[in-house]
Amino acid sequence: MCGKENDSAKFAKYIKRLAISYIAWTVLHSPQVYLDFFCDGRGIIYDTLNFVRYFLFYGSYQQLWFFPALITAAVLIFISKRILKMSDALMVTISAVLYFLGTFLGNTLDYLKLLPFAGKLLTFYSNTFFTFRNGVFFGFFFVASGYVIAKNAKRITNRLYILPATLFFAMMFSEGLLIRLLGLTDALDMTFFLAPTAIFAFLDLLFAVPPKINKLNSVYFRNCSAFIFGAHMIVSAAINAAADAFSVLRLSPLLHYIAVIVISTLLGFAVAFVSRKKHFGFLKVLL
Repeated sequence: MCGKENDSAKFAKYIKRLAISYIAWTVLHSPQVYLDFFCDGRGIIYDTLNFVRYFLFYGSYQQLWFFPALITAAVLIFISKRILKMSDALMVTISAVLYFLGTFLGNTLDYLKLLPFAGKLLTFYSNTFFTFRNGVFFGFFFVASGYVIAKNAKRITNRLYILPATLFFAMMFSEGLLIRLLGLTDALDMTFFLAPTAIFAFLDLLFAVPPKINKLNSVYFRNCSAFIFGAHMIVSAAINAAADAFSVLRLSPLLHYIAVIVISTLLGFAVAFVSRKKHFGFLKVLL
């Protein structure tokens, strides 16, 4: 009983941390959030309710979808393991079915909407929840897979996981090109081969770093990745603003992308390091 209570307390603390980070990044994006939700002339009540709907189901800002998706996925993991007592195999199987269903529906939605009855249901879903790239159809599978891999890390033997990861990455890239060529969707939020690519990438990372420093690196990289998700659009806007301020040409899309990743990553590591100092602990809300 004490173990269950302890797990519940840890889970509540984790969800609280994610929620606080989500709110913090929403505040940092508040100028754009205001323009997106409160400047359409439909009235404060409609705008507020619309913002709440996006905040809960899609993301208060387009690149903050990661937070509600992760929170939802974490809740599903907790329900599956602590309430429904699912085995790891059943949980991953259900999450995989949801992932592949969401990928199929998301990539063929424009055509499926033409169906008599199912089309109306899918239209209602897309108008309400906006995307299948959420905690149910997307995040659940990856968080469940990561949970099982972490749980069994000591029993997983070292293999050349980088080889299948690279192969599936190439297949994922080809799948994306095919979807574009067929004109199935403009969003391309999810692909089938992303799932095995991520799994083998997870497995490879178990052995990519020496065990003695793997734990330290995982903490920093986890914090850094969370910061990148939250900050990269701000960094992108800052790069363009700097170019305009100094009257120089903006970077090409590829160079701009590289610059955003490099700067966001360096800032992420810097914030993760500084947040460990006594007077800068408040910065942890961004990680």
